Amino acid sequence: MKNFIIRICIFFLIIAIIYIPFEWDILFSDKYIQRLDTGTQTVYHSIEKSKKKKKVKKLLIGDSTAEQLYNNYIYNDSIYSLACNQAITVVGQYFLLNNFIDANKDELPEEIIFLCNPCALLNNLDKYTFPYFLKPFYNEEYKPLIDNYLMKRIKTIPLYFISQIPLIKTSDYTPAKFCFPKEEKFEGIFSPLTKDYLKKIELLCKNNNIKFRFEPSPVSKSLWDILKLPENSDYPIDTLAVDNYFQKVNYFEDSLFVDGFHFKQQYIPKDFLNLMDTDSSPVNK
Repeated sequence: MKNFIIRICIFFLIIAIIYIPFEWDILFSDKYIQRLDTGTQTVYHSIEKSKKKKKVKKLLIGDSTAEQLYNNYIYNDSIYSLACNQAITVVGQYFLLNNFIDANKDELPEEIIFLCNPCALLNNLDKYTFPYFLKPFYNEEYKPLIDNYLMKRIKTIPLYFISQIPLIKTSDYTPAKFCFPKEEKFEGIFSPLTKDYLKKIELLCKNNNIKFRFEPSPVSKSLWDILKLPENSDYPIDTLAVDNYFQKVNYFEDSLFVDGFHFKQQYIPKDFLNLMDTDSSPVNK
């Protein structure tokens, strides 16, 4: 029996010796991204695009509703889309924008457009945080951009500290029965993180002399009734970015949507914000 246990231990030790270097190679070559779920792949694709040196006219960031309207695999030319999903929160949008500006200091976009569904503004980190936010962003590259409130919020996430372990990061693993601790209540549709990092986005654009637009994606009629959106912003700081955000919300019949947020394929509006002109192409030439 003793010999059997020793053999089993030796077997698993050999497997570990072989497997761990393989995992590290995958981690540092980014090959692991190919085996993640589609939504997570989209986040990493946006990160990769955000670091490219690229001359663009209009840079678009946003949630999955924005990504449906301006697909980040298609819009790669004068209109350049980094849109992915709401689970990365406004914080993740800020990180992507900061990447792109750092990579293109000598030739910045004329305009930054942040397009998202109003519900995305409520996100203060949620049950999707572990795979979509922690794994891609909770690392040494982005920690200097994490403020005290965000760090405090991260530390309430179960097992947040294992998100960068290679075997965890390179898989679709999320802690079982992931449940976010009950948080403090906040008034209005802007979460504390949205307030903090939307201001950072606006300031980043201002400091680099880039025009900034904050746009709502289409809303289904029933969602409009549930949200009871305010006529004016409840944003408690000096900013022009959201002054008319709610006034610009367009609502459509529920029958056009799959889930109240995303359009059925045949009803997706073409160039919803009229960003293209006669000289623009959404794709690489």
